[in-house]
Amino acid sequence: VYLTPLTSSRKRTQVMSAIDKVSSKGVYTNLDDALQKAIGMFAQTSNDERRKVIVLLTDGKMDVGNVQEDQVLIKKIKSDTLTTLRQQKIRVYTLAFTQNSDLALLELIGRQTNARFTVADTTNELHRIFTEIFEASKEPNMLPMPGGYFTADESLNEVTLVATKDSVDSRITLIAPDGMEYEHQHSADNMKWSVNRYFDVVTISNPQAGRWRLLSSEDTSKAYVVTVMELASDLADRELHVGSNLIFHAWLTRSDQLITEEKLLEVTQFTAKIKTPDAEEVIIELQSDAETTAATGQFRGAYHFQQLGKYDIQLTAKSSTFERQRRFQINILPATESISEPYEAIEAPEPIIQPVPLTDEKPTPPLENSETPDQEKKVPSHSREKPNTPKPAVDQSDPPLDIKPVMIEDDSDSQVSARDIGLDQQGESSSGVVILIIFVTVNLLLAGSVAAVIWISRRSGRNVPQEPDADA
Repeated sequence: VYLTPLTSSRKRTQVMSAIDKVSSKGVYTNLDDALQKAIGMFAQTSNDERRKVIVLLTDGKMDVGNVQEDQVLIKKIKSDTLTTLRQQKIRVYTLAFTQNSDLALLELIGRQTNARFTVADTTNELHRIFTEIFEASKEPNMLPMPGGYFTADESLNEVTLVATKDSVDSRITLIAPDGMEYEHQHSADNMKWSVNRYFDVVTISNPQAGRWRLLSSEDTSKAYVVTVMELASDLADRELHVGSNLIFHAWLTRSDQLITEEKLLEVTQFTAKIKTPDAEEVIIELQSDAETTAATGQFRGAYHFQQLGKYDIQLTAKSSTFERQRRFQINILPATESISEPYEAIEAPEPIIQPVPLTDEKPTPPLENSETPDQEKKVPSHSREKPNTPKPAVDQSDPPLDIKPVMIEDDSDSQVSARDIGLDQQGESSSGVVILIIFVTVNLLLAGSVAAVIWISRRSGRNVPQEPDADA
């Protein structure tokens, strides 16, 4: 059954008339028959790519007028029907209207089909429960709304606001970034505004970029978005045993392509707010998986589940210009109880690692059957080969460079290689020239010194006066 908008008053009247004919005075409750009819409806559809969801609502237990037949049908649900539902990957969200319902059976159906089980004690809770079912089945991208404020960015195609209210007379007001105020009777051309008893639904096409504000009587309003830039994660609603450690990842996509733009990711904060079964809130800041964020585009978080019960996880990506949010639920069970595996395993995209060469120069092929000092290179500690580290790509057109690592001591001057002093096998003749030049230079200096001494001594001899001869 495909839900479509009621575009005419005639159709609206027909629907309301059909609703009025629904009665709760039925004598019997056959849960298996309801599930089988829903399974048969899916068999009539040709599109297997759609996510299949059943919402099972009941106010009682299995009752077909025969106690033995009731037990047979309950066993059939636990075996054959649940097997069929799992094989066809159909999720069954079960909702009990009273505590007198078969809560154990409804919870089993919800758990075994990767869905949820909820009890609605009052009609006021139905809106919240159906909102949770929508979020769990559709897994939409959302906008955080602290205090009723939310930020729209230019990548948003559409925003749908579900504004809750405490009474029919409550008024919902929407304030745009430019200060304009909108209500149901005075909305903009790009808005579709639907008024209901407990909430209003406002859909804005191509919303104005900037900070919006929603004024309502309740603080449980939600903002769902259709956008080309989405927050993705390998998190999913699932079951785990108590004491489990969960490692999860988050990343951004643009038109379903992984975003690795470092300038964008460096100013984006990824956080996970985890609400424990006893209502305690824990904030985890996700960290980059790589030395440079752009290498993988992924951010990593981890949590240890120590309590039994349901944990709500609110995953958020936030920068100064945009915000995205998604919600998940993890059900923690005793270690002795079997868990239901998820239908689909969501995996983080493969890391995009760009090989970084050790040098910009083209490697020189080594000489055959010989090792030259030129082949010995100091390898910095950050570039040494580590286990499971992708190796830089090697061009097959050139022979591979045989690099031998050398030990690096704390005193860098204590390690001197042949290259450091400029000597190698190809430069042996040049070293002889250097020695000859040094020899000639020294001899020239010595010859100059001797000549200087002789010149000084002769000059001194001319200047000394001769004493007269005593015989004269």
